[in-house]
This record gives sequence, C-alpha cells and structure tokens, in this order.
Amino acid sequence: MNIATDKVDQDKLTELFTNKPNLKKFVYEFCTAFNVKVDRVKNSGALRVVTPNGLDGGELSTNTNSRDRSETVYIYENPYLVKKEKSSSNSSRSERDSNKIATLIRTLKKNNEFPSDESMTKAYAEEVITAIHPVKDSARYGAPKIEVNVDIVKMLVESQLGVDTISIQQYASDLKDSYSKYLVKMKTYNESADDHKRFCKGFKLIGIDYENYYENDGTLPVKYLVGEGVVDNTNSREKVLIQGSLKRYSTLKDIPEVAVDAMMIATYMQGKSTERIYSNRNELFIGKIDRFLPELDISAGYRNNIVWVVIPKEPK
Repeated sequence: MNIATDKVDQDKLTELFTNKPNLKKFVYEFCTAFNVKVDRVKNSGALRVVTPNGLDGGELSTNTNSRDRSETVYIYENPYLVKKEKSSSNSSRSERDSNKIATLIRTLKKNNEFPSDESMTKAYAEEVITAIHPVKDSARYGAPKIEVNVDIVKMLVESQLGVDTISIQQYASDLKDSYSKYLVKMKTYNESADDHKRFCKGFKLIGIDYENYYENDGTLPVKYLVGEGVVDNTNSREKVLIQGSLKRYSTLKDIPEVAVDAMMIATYMQGKSTERIYSNRNELFIGKIDRFLPELDISAGYRNNIVWVVIPKEPK
C-alpha cells in the first residue's frame, strides 16, 4: 500500500523513516488499518494523515515513555475525535498513546476515534452551525415588543379603566413613534425568521481551511472543504447534518457545484477591500467572520482556523 500522497516530500519522509524505524512501522500499520495516507511531514517529525476525500485525519508520532526511557510510545493526535477527560503522562487530552501499535489501533476502533471521511465530516458538522447562527440572530430571542415609558403604560391602564381618559392624549406622538419602531423591528424579525428557514432546508457548504504553516514563499496554504447540508431543528438545539461526506480541493474554480457561487462572492468581496469582512488570502476574499451577508444571501462562521460559508439552495 502506498502510504503517502503526491504532496509529501518523499526524500524528507524517507530520511525520517530511516532515522525512526519504529515510526515507519507505526505509520504503515495505521494507514493500512484506517485507509489513510500521509499528507505532510512536520518539522517536529510528526506526520499528518488524510482520509480518502482529503480531510485532515490527525497526526502520528512517536516518543519515549516518560516512565521508561528505553520504551517507545506511539501517539495519535486528533482534537476533533479524541477528547479524553484528562491528559496522561505520555499524551494530552486530544491524544491517544500506547507502547504497542496493535493496542492503540484497537483502542481507537473501540472508541470510534479513528479518522475516516464519515467521522471527520461528522466532527466538522458541529462547527458549521457557527455559520447558521448569524442568520437567525435577529430572531433568536423572539419577536420584538413595543417599548414605551412606564408612565405611559400607567396612563394607558388608567385610560382603559376609565380613571383618566384625558392625560394619555398628550403621549399620542410618543406612542405613534414607538409603534413605528416596532413595525420596523417586526419586519426585520419576520425576514430573519424566513431566511433562517431557507438556510435550514438545505445549503451548499464551503470551508476555507487555513494551514498552520507557511510555504517557502511566505504564503499561507489554504484548502477548501466542499459539501452540502441541512439543519435539524426538531429539538431546541440545532444540529447540522452534512449530506454525504465533505471533500477537499486545492481550488474552487473547477468545482461545478460551487464555481458560480464562488465567483459571485469573490466579485462582491473584492469591492469591500477596505472593510473587515475582506481578506485576500482565499479565493472567496472573505475574512474570518461570523456574519450574515443578506446582500449576497450567504452566511459565514469562523472556528478552529476554518471559515465556513453556507449558501442556501432556495433563493429569496
């Protein structure tokens, strides 16, 4: 089995395996067990693996046992999948470790902590909800209320009860102003609620995933995670359901499903180059924001170095 993608520096990988034969054995067994491939050799000596669809599957590394320096410890790190209650002497809360490769692989299978297109897509779905929240912000806390001074409320009550039907007349202008503001807020509320329903019914999804290292030319590599989803709001806590699996791309230009949307978003955002919502570090020219952009009919949410952009399938 070929355990590395075409992106990997083969000379660097060969040198690392020559110096660390235990790591080589670990990587081969791990990649074979979970159908993943090495995608990057980090300066620390850790190896990043990716799923068949190119999704980040975590990192593999070896170390010496803190209690027995002659013993090798095999470590798998993935903060999306491994969430221990506390760290151990050889690994953090987002890592699993063992002094035996077979034991580590068996533990990951038992706990459903191993990387796959399905497991990583499900993990990412928990973050995509951050792009849905801005759509419903205006409607999040319920319909607006008519706001009036407590003295006016008192006079309204007295007028209704027939105690004093004259004094309230002096506040007619204030009541009219409050009611006009209420109607404006109500219109915004209704539109926001309608927008939220449209997004929940189904959306196209683009994740702008920034790497945590720089290329030799100083650029920050970006990859794009593309898919579709819906929002399950049958319970009080909304949940994103991604249909199928996400897939990684190096560019959005040749993806029929989102190419037109990407061009439209990029064109608009380039006209906002002086605003904080803009960034020239990705093909959409969109910054690390949590914002609903009604003029584009898209919404974005930023979490864990990924900007999630959702585009409703149903137009306004």
